[in-house]
Amino acid sequence: MQLLAKSNASFLGWLFSPMVYYANEKFLKEIQTLAHASFNPVSGFYHYHSMNRGFEEKLGTNEMTIKSYFYAIRTALCANWIAKKRTIPPVEFKELYPLIEVKYQKKLDELILLKSSSEEKSNVSVDEDLLELVKDITIENNSLKEGLENIKPNKELFNQLFLKIVKDDNKGT
Repeated sequence: MQLLAKSNASFLGWLFSPMVYYANEKFLKEIQTLAHASFNPVSGFYHYHSMNRGFEEKLGTNEMTIKSYFYAIRTALCANWIAKKRTIPPVEFKELYPLIEVKYQKKLDELILLKSSSEEKSNVSVDEDLLELVKDITIENNSLKEGLENIKPNKELFNQLFLKIVKDDNKGT
């Protein structure tokens, strides 16, 4: 609950992952609803934006791998999503595509195909336009960050869900 109250991006990624091995559907729906209702755009934005800054340094260098490029573009797009939509960014990469022009989407699709047929750690030549795309999104994110609202969690909603979970769990024993 504390991770959720802090809008912890890693936790939210797990919570909304399309890969679910086992779940109590009722609980999952309730905790996802609470996650959306209490999402703090500032927390989410700065998580992705600061990660992006680290990956951006490798762009265009011989240290850049396909994997590092996708980390850079994904973190830039997630921060951009939050800045523009004020919601939890999607986990699936292609769901971020509405933020970018179709010409970039096609180039990214080609890079995804290349990634699937090569080693993750391999260095590849990434289209210069895609390198510039990450840089442009990062610049845009820098200009959007001041307009984010810092939403404080409603602790009572978290307490209610926690108590409900404990109560429901005790019914089963």
